[in-house]
Amino acid sequence: MQRNARTSFSSLTSLTSLVFLGGLVLLPHSVVAAEPSAKERAATLLQEGVQRRAEGNDERALLLFRQADALDSTPKSRAQLALAEQSLGMWVAAEKHLRDALAQVGDPWIEKNRALLESSLGRITAELGFVDLMGVPQGAEIFVDGERVGRSPLDAPARAAAGTRLVEVKAAGYEPYTRRIVVRGGEVSRERGVFVKQRVEEPGARSAAGPTGPRYVEVSSASPWRTVGWVGLGAGVAAGLFGAAGLAIRQNYVDNYNTDGSCPGTSSTAQPLACASRQSSVSRWTAIGVASLVSGGVLAAAGLTFVLASPNTRTKVAVSKIEGSCGLAGAGFSCGGTFQ
Repeated sequence: MQRNARTSFSSLTSLTSLVFLGGLVLLPHSVVAAEPSAKERAATLLQEGVQRRAEGNDERALLLFRQADALDSTPKSRAQLALAEQSLGMWVAAEKHLRDALAQVGDPWIEKNRALLESSLGRITAELGFVDLMGVPQGAEIFVDGERVGRSPLDAPARAAAGTRLVEVKAAGYEPYTRRIVVRGGEVSRERGVFVKQRVEEPGARSAAGPTGPRYVEVSSASPWRTVGWVGLGAGVAAGLFGAAGLAIRQNYVDNYNTDGSCPGTSSTAQPLACASRQSSVSRWTAIGVASLVSGGVLAAAGLTFVLASPNTRTKVAVSKIEGSCGLAGAGFSCGGTFQ
C-alpha cells in the first residue's frame, strides 16, 4: 500500500509539473496577445476625448486627441483635434487640421460627417484673416502672437485670428521689429515695416567731431476708426444733399398742384387723377427728403466724432540714413523714402 501511494504521489507530482511548465510556455503568448496595438490605444483615446468634450472639458479632450493623433494619425483624429481647437478658439490650428481631414476623400467617417465638418470649417474661416507684412528683409523670421509663421519671403500672407495681433520680425543685422496690427475676418491686413539696421562700431573708432546721437523720424499710422469716421462723414454729407434735392422735387410737385386750376385743394376728398398723383408725389418726396436729412445728420455727426476721437498716431524711429524722392504718381503727387 505504501509503495502504491508513493507511485501515485510521484505521478501526481509529474503531472503538476507538466501543467506548470505548460503554463509558463503559454504565459508569454497570452501577455503579448493581450497588449493593445497603437491603433487600438488611439481609438480608446479618441473615445475618451469625445466623452470629455460631451462633459464640457475641452482642454482635457484636446490633450487626448493629440495623444491619439500621435499614436495613429487618421482623418478622424485630425477632425476631432480640429473641433476641440475650435471650441477653445485656436482658429489657425483648427483650420489646418480640419482641412487636412476633409482632404481625405473616401474615408468612411469623414464622408459620413462631411456636411457637419464643412459647416464647422466655414465658422472657423470666418474668424480668420491674413497679415501681409511688406518691406521685410530677406531671410527674416516672422512671428504672430509669438508663433513662428515662417521666414521671408513668405509664399502667401500669414494666417491670423481676427483681432489685435502682435507681429514680430527678427532679421540679422536689423533691430527687432514689433508692431500691433488689427486683423479682420476674411480680410488682408497689410503693413509696411520700417527696419533699422544695427550700427556696428569698430573698437576704438571715434568721430572727430565727438559722439552724436541718432536722428529720428516720425512715422504716421492712421487709426482704422479714423477711416471709418471719414467714410461716415462723407456718407452723411451725401445723404444730406440727397435729402435737400428730395425736398426741392417735393416743392416742384406742390407748385404744379397749386397752379393747376383743376385741383380743388388739399381739403377736398374728391381729387382728379392728375391732382391725386401730385399729392402722392408730394407725400413720397417729403418722406424721402426728411429721412435723408435726418440720417445724413446722424451719419455726419457719428463720422465727425470718430475722426476727432481717433487722431493719427506718430511714432519716433531712430535712423542713421534717410533717402527719398517725390514725383507724380497716378492722379496725384507722392513721396517715398527708405530709412536705415
